[in-house]
Amino acid sequence: MSVFLGGFLGTVLVVVLQLSRARLYSAAQIAGLTSVPVIAVLDQFSQKIRPEQASALGPQTRDGEAIRNLRTTLLMARGDVPPQVVVFTSAESGDGKSTLSAAMAHNMAQIGKSVLLVDGDLRRHYLSDPLADGNSKPGLFDVLSGRCDLAEAVLPGVLGQADILPAGSVSGSAADLLSQGGLTELLSVARSHWDIIIFDTPPISVVPDARIIGQHADLLILLAQWNTTRQAVFIDALRALEQGGRSPDGIVLTKVKAAAKPLYGATKRSRDRYYHG
Repeated sequence: MSVFLGGFLGTVLVVVLQLSRARLYSAAQIAGLTSVPVIAVLDQFSQKIRPEQASALGPQTRDGEAIRNLRTTLLMARGDVPPQVVVFTSAESGDGKSTLSAAMAHNMAQIGKSVLLVDGDLRRHYLSDPLADGNSKPGLFDVLSGRCDLAEAVLPGVLGQADILPAGSVSGSAADLLSQGGLTELLSVARSHWDIIIFDTPPISVVPDARIIGQHADLLILLAQWNTTRQAVFIDALRALEQGGRSPDGIVLTKVKAAAKPLYGATKRSRDRYYHG
C-alpha cells in the first residue's frame, strides 16, 4: 500500500509540475483547453514596436496586414452590429496587448472610424507614458473620481487620428474605483462620441481590473504569448473570467517566432510566400 500510494503521489506531482511549466504554443493546443475560438495567430513583429510606434505597421507589410486581418475579424464578430467597446487583456504580462491595442486603434482610425484608446492599466500606464507624458495629465482615474469631465481628459489625435484617454493621476485603489459605477456613466458618454472605444487593461493573473472593465465590453479579447504564457495561468485566467460571468469572445496568440512555422501548416506558409516571394 505504501509503495502504491507513493507511486500515485509521485505521478500526481509530476503531472502538476508539467502542467505548471507547460507553455502555450499552438491554436490546436488552446482549442483543447477551451471552446473560446482562437481568432488570430500573430507573428512576432519584424522589429520591436512600442505603442507609440503603431503607425509603423503600415500597409503592404506582413505585420501591418496581420493587424488589418484582425481588425476585420473584430468588426465582423457580431454580424451586422459592429462592436463599440473592445477590451484587450492577457493572462500574464508581456504578451503585447498595449502595442496591439494601440495598433488596432490606429488601424480603426485609418478606415474612418472615430476612435478612443483608453489606458485602463492604472498602475503601469504603459500607454500613457509615451503617448500622454506619463501621469502628468488628467485621465481615466480623474474622470472616474469626479475630478474632471471626460472631454477635459481626452487628448485628441495623439495616435494618428485616434484620441487617447490616459490613465491619469492615480491615487488609491484602481479596482475599488472601477467598481463604483462611474465606468458605466463614462462609457455611456463615450459611446455617443466615438465609433470604437479600445481598452488596454492589466493581466488577469495580477489584478482584477480587466475582469471589471470586461463586464462592459462588446468584445473581450484574451491574449496569450507563444511559448511563454503558462498553460496553468491561462486556464486560471479563463476560469476567473467565467466566474465573473464574462468569458472572452476570442483569443489571440501573439509573438509567434519563425521556428514555429511548421505548427501552422499551409496557411502560414502561403502567407510567407505571398510577402517574401
